[in-house]
Amino acid sequence: INAEYMGFKNGTSGDLQIAIDAIQAARSPHCFIGVGKQGLASVVHTTGNENCHIILRGGSNGPNYSAAHVVAATEKLATLPPSMGVSCRVMIDCSHVL
Repeated sequence: INAEYMGFKNGTSGDLQIAIDAIQAARSPHCFIGVGKQGLASVVHTTGNENCHIILRGGSNGPNYSAAHVVAATEKLATLPPSMGVSCRVMIDCSHVL
């Protein structure tokens, strides 16, 4: 996958950990069997993507796009060790805004 920016949504419970874990995985290089540029089965190598962010999309407890939710999310992300490589960038999924 060659995407400049990748966003990961919080879990349906509203918890950010699923998205944080996904960002960590996306930042790492991967090697897997897939379809190459010529349409043939091949070993695909990726370098990982450091340009990832969290997408707030609400959860089973309701919306999470208020200023307080955004502040809480960025504060949680800011407490993670730098070695995890998770930035404090947050996007709000407006398709879930009523």
